[in-house]
Amino acid sequence: MNDCTLYLVGTSIGNPTDISLRAIELLKAPGILLCEERKTASKLYKFLNIPFPVHFLVNEHTSNSEITEIFQKIREVKKAVLISDAGMPAFCDPGQGFIEKIRTMGAIVRAVPGPTALTTALSLLGIGNRPFYFAGFPPRVTSERELFFRSLTSCKLPVILYETPYRLEKLILEIKKVFPAQKKVAIFVNLTEEKEQQIFSTIRDLNPLMINEGPPVIVLYDDQPEKKGKI
Repeated sequence: MNDCTLYLVGTSIGNPTDISLRAIELLKAPGILLCEERKTASKLYKFLNIPFPVHFLVNEHTSNSEITEIFQKIREVKKAVLISDAGMPAFCDPGQGFIEKIRTMGAIVRAVPGPTALTTALSLLGIGNRPFYFAGFPPRVTSERELFFRSLTSCKLPVILYETPYRLEKLILEIKKVFPAQKKVAIFVNLTEEKEQQIFSTIRDLNPLMINEGPPVIVLYDDQPEKKGKI
């Protein structure tokens, strides 16, 4: 039986001080650090004033043979920490497939929770108590994107989308084509940072020029019907 453990450690989604004490302790002695990009991870370590440890990259370019090699390294040191560029690992990033393979090989997987842009946006909008549909990132291919957005128009729940900053203007133009003009939309950019921006609009009035550059979360929703009955 293997007794190596992989810790999924949540980091901040913007403001670097939004990190738990437990996460910091694990980052100080990770065994092996697994990160999405070295530049982003080293920036976090520099902010925390911790020496940058032995590390391997885990992203969309990591092959199965590389995963096997990484697992052998984890077995040797007994422990590894996986972080993503922001927020929780394996939540809309390449870590999910890696975790499935590592667990199959025999590693124990533990989570050290941290913030996510999804729950932060729902909290700011005040609809965190309602069911919702998380659609993730739209497809990259233009021909697939229109079908993707049209498939969401029949959803009665609030729809949450992620998008890259450089495709946000394209997304706005696309949703304007398929969603009703009166549909409400909230866009949160650079969440938890000093330059955080919150925009509340309708599809009709939404203007790409009013939005700052940065990682966005988009919420498409309608007002919740008032419950009828005796008070």
